[in-house]
Amino acid sequence: MTVKEMNVEQLIQVAPDAIAIEGLRPVGSDLVLKGKGVDPATIPQKLDELGELESYTYDLTVRQAGELNIPIIGSVSGGTNRRVVVYEWSRFKEVPGDDGTIYRYGYAIRFCLTVSNFDLKGKLSLSFLSAQAEIGMIQASWLMQVRGLAGPKIDEVVLPPQDLDVKTFVIAQQSLKAAIAAANDASTKFVSGIVVAKKDPLSAESQYRAAAVATFALSAIQRGRKKADCISRLGSSESADLDVVDEVYTFLAVGATDPTNAAKHQAREILGGIRTDD
Repeated sequence: MTVKEMNVEQLIQVAPDAIAIEGLRPVGSDLVLKGKGVDPATIPQKLDELGELESYTYDLTVRQAGELNIPIIGSVSGGTNRRVVVYEWSRFKEVPGDDGTIYRYGYAIRFCLTVSNFDLKGKLSLSFLSAQAEIGMIQASWLMQVRGLAGPKIDEVVLPPQDLDVKTFVIAQQSLKAAIAAANDASTKFVSGIVVAKKDPLSAESQYRAAAVATFALSAIQRGRKKADCISRLGSSESADLDVVDEVYTFLAVGATDPTNAAKHQAREILGGIRTDD
């Protein structure tokens, strides 16, 4: 979900749901520095070639974040209840590659939050997560990432990793405000040629496969099966398939325990009689 011209207070207090733009993924450092098949003449060289500032929230599995080089505090392991929530401010120009991929060239300011014991549904506001961390419901640590911008003001606002609680929430809020202000400082330079996100073309085959895996996972929840049991019955260890299972279980707020009656009922309603898991 895209929120245009949203200020820091709005994003922190009422974060949008995790984005649902098909195929859109953030890109971290050193992963993609040049779009495949991109005409160099179309790559923006100045800030005034970029669009308006936009805000996004990404909810990623640690596996997805690791593959995308999005900063993770700790290892990429840790089970299905570890997530990486990314709050992002970005200005960019979309440039097509020759394979149908859309590359977003520009800059991004990111607040990257690694959350353990994540068993929440649709509650991604930073203030809420800070309160949950304060009372011990989750463990969370955060750091800042800035891509496509360089200068002394940017260096000042990029802080080392910190645990999230109510006190550091204030520090995080101040850092985010300072980072956005630093983007407009005269000493800050735009670093051209940086890909901050990309939209992958989804083939019909990949869409059908994702739909099949999602249906399988919904059927497993309807039958009261834990996520681990669903994965063992799936017959696939492909990371993309496992991510779909994880997303379905997260959507219905099912953690490592047995699905609740409410989750089973919701899965049954979504399936509407369709069954795949025997």
